[in-house]
Amino acid sequence: MLIVYRILWIVGLVALIVELALLANPRVRAPQSSKEWQIVQEGSFTMRAPKQFRSARVPNFMLAMYGSDSEFRVLEAVFLTRGRRFGMEILVVSPKQMNLPPPFGQAQNPLAQPPTMGQLLRKAHASYIASLREDWEFVDFKETGNRSVKVQGVPALRSDYTCKIPHPIDFLSMPLQGFLITVPLSQNQIVHINAYAPPGSFKEYEKVYEQMIASIRIQQGGYR
Repeated sequence: MLIVYRILWIVGLVALIVELALLANPRVRAPQSSKEWQIVQEGSFTMRAPKQFRSARVPNFMLAMYGSDSEFRVLEAVFLTRGRRFGMEILVVSPKQMNLPPPFGQAQNPLAQPPTMGQLLRKAHASYIASLREDWEFVDFKETGNRSVKVQGVPALRSDYTCKIPHPIDFLSMPLQGFLITVPLSQNQIVHINAYAPPGSFKEYEKVYEQMIASIRIQQGGYR
């Protein structure tokens, strides 16, 4: 058993050295010039993003498994990542059940009115925050603030948070800082934008993420 602990300690030490080397590597700096950016198109999404980020559209079969207990279903999702510590997730979601009009000849139930966009936005935002709290890939999730913002001139909600990428040896877990923005796309569709980076790089990368968000274009209906 002692040998096992020694092996784990050595592996953890090597991981720490590698992590420190990565943090010191100038390649993790945020892009500084327009030459380091490119147009990315994945599914219905088009945006500008740094060339260092890899983009991928999440397959539909994975979307079906996502948030099975949530009141919302994911219509489409795109991830842009630079390793495990830098990334942005963009998801289009809609309520699983919408209030349908009553059958012919029946009066509308006044208690079954459809939610307002503000109510739908808050519920979707809270649902995504709940999913982040339960995500085993990012532990110790703490919401550090929330406020109203505007995205491309549209009212939205933003929550800031901290969490960790877990490691078997706790002190080697990698801390992250990030934010979740939830913005309406249509009467019954919502967009979640979740972006994160190591705390030491977050301020610099926050500006990068804001530029990416400002460039996002979504072709509505392309994910149906």
